[in-house]
Amino acid sequence: MLWTKKAEKSLDKIFQHIVDNFSFELAERTYLKIKLAVSTLADYPRLGRRIGGHEDKRQLVVAGNSIIYEIILGASPCIVIRDVRPRGT
Repeated sequence: MLWTKKAEKSLDKIFQHIVDNFSFELAERTYLKIKLAVSTLADYPRLGRRIGGHEDKRQLVVAGNSIIYEIILGASPCIVIRDVRPRGT
């Protein structure tokens, strides 16, 4: 499982937004839900819905946030988390 810098920064921004506007506890719960969902992709890579008809590009919605990821096939298949963003953006 690989996270792009963009995805890491986006997750940090979501966390900080929730802390600033709601509470640390809610931010922590949201963060953990997203991390758990991403770890689930290791066993169920096609869990998210396809994006634009591409079998390898997918979106998984967790706690009101979209996890955008790509399945890279090959000798060592890999999941690349491309972005995490509030749903609808």
